[in-house]
Amino acid sequence: MENQGFRRGYQALYHTRLTLRAQERTISCSGMHGEAQKIYPILSHCRLQLSGCLGETPEEGLRRWQYSLFVPVMLLGRQNAGCGSLQLLLELRTPYSEEIMRYMGTLSCDVDLQPYEAVPLGGEEYKLSFDASVCLYLSA
Repeated sequence: MENQGFRRGYQALYHTRLTLRAQERTISCSGMHGEAQKIYPILSHCRLQLSGCLGETPEEGLRRWQYSLFVPVMLLGRQNAGCGSLQLLLELRTPYSEEIMRYMGTLSCDVDLQPYEAVPLGGEEYKLSFDASVCLYLSA
């Protein structure tokens, strides 16, 4: 994960980039049973949530903020379909307080998710294999 910040006029822009290759995660897909024929990430419905502060970096004087990114994923089978959510964790370093991080900054996120396969584990559980690239931006 890469994290950078710089000032532009009176605003500061902070960003982080997360690149994941050949990852596997277990997801629950309600309504889906059996083999998945197709996998579609629903990138237009991603949700980003501030989880909290992980501490400070004394050498930089920055706080380490953790965000949870939830990416909806639809699985299609021969006779059914189901939707689940993949969670990715991101870290963004800024000098700001929690109040600014939650309410006063402008947050944006670019997500690219390439799912490869969803292996049924039983019930509505699937092991999802994927690559992902995520960029998170904060201007305050």
